Amino acid sequence: MECPKCGSTDVYKDGKINGHQAYRHKKCPENGGKAHRFKGELETKYITEDQIRQRHDMFYKLKKSVQELNKGEFIEEQKLLKQLGMWGKPGYRSAVEANEIKAYRGKADGTVYYGHPERIQALKEEGVLS
Repeated sequence: MECPKCGSTDVYKDGKINGHQAYRHKKCPENGGKAHRFKGELETKYITEDQIRQRHDMFYKLKKSVQELNKGEFIEEQKLLKQLGMWGKPGYRSAVEANEIKAYRGKADGTVYYGHPERIQALKEEGVLS
């Protein structure tokens, strides 16, 4: 949320105004250095299917993340799973072992890497990854 007067993001939640989240900017330079209160967008009661899946579907989170990797970019499995908040959670192993994810995964010296499927396949053909 940004201050509507100066654009600063140095604001914090401050209750509600007619069903809208209220915010306060303590030292707004456009308000003479004084605090002012303003309302944000009306909070919605609904979330999208994508938001539900992003929060609760490990396979979806993993698939979406690996599909965003560019050619030549690789990430270690442990780092990726920690970044996604999946590391050590029940059911994460079935997500990483899913057939749709295999093309994005390769292993070298005991470390599993994820990358673009074309580059993973090329490295497997060269014997760098298994």
